[in-house]
Amino acid sequence: MLGQTAVNLGLHEFDDGDMTYGGRDILLATDLPILLEVRDFDKDYGRHNSIALQIFDAVESVGWWAVATDGLQTILAVQE
Repeated sequence: MLGQTAVNLGLHEFDDGDMTYGGRDILLATDLPILLEVRDFDKDYGRHNSIALQIFDAVESVGWWAVATDGLQTILAVQE
């Protein structure tokens, strides 16, 4: 049986500087006003992160700047 995963799209309330990468602030409010949130209802974090990275790759492929995180605690990928 396949698990269930949801992807939500919406605005967020994070501020510039709430996250850093490589010693620099990520401008979440200024440069990344949209949040795509992945939720795996079976708490399969491997599948959860795999789907998040697939979305990141799709967003990056069309030239949008993106950051993939796991709960703002762990950065999975950053478009350089």
